[in-house]
Amino acid sequence: MYRIYGLEDASYFPLAKDMLTKCLHYAQSINEQEAIIETYVELGELYKNMRNYNNALNYFAEALDLSTQHYKDKVYQQFGKCYLECGNLNQAENYFYRALDIRKETGNLAQIKETQNAINMLSKQLVQQ
Repeated sequence: MYRIYGLEDASYFPLAKDMLTKCLHYAQSINEQEAIIETYVELGELYKNMRNYNNALNYFAEALDLSTQHYKDKVYQQFGKCYLECGNLNQAENYFYRALDIRKETGNLAQIKETQNAINMLSKQLVQQ
């Protein structure tokens, strides 16, 4: 919901959190691992967009704990974005490189480019420090 109506309108965050929490409980009740992981990532993104980085990182950690190699690159990318937004550039760089390593193995060019762009942007910020 918060994505549909715009990230700048924080009034949708409680509804989005409620809906995602319900999705998580349902996925857990039927033991649907992929849905659980995806929902943890979505909850992490929601909290990241709310600038509640500690909760965001906690949800990404939950997703990572359950992730197979198939999801780890996505979770690492989200960790990197979160650390970048909260100003922890060294941690951001660490996670972006982890995501890039996995993405190079899988050969998904669009994802490789996305991560490489994040690293390039981060490198410019590190030079400015």
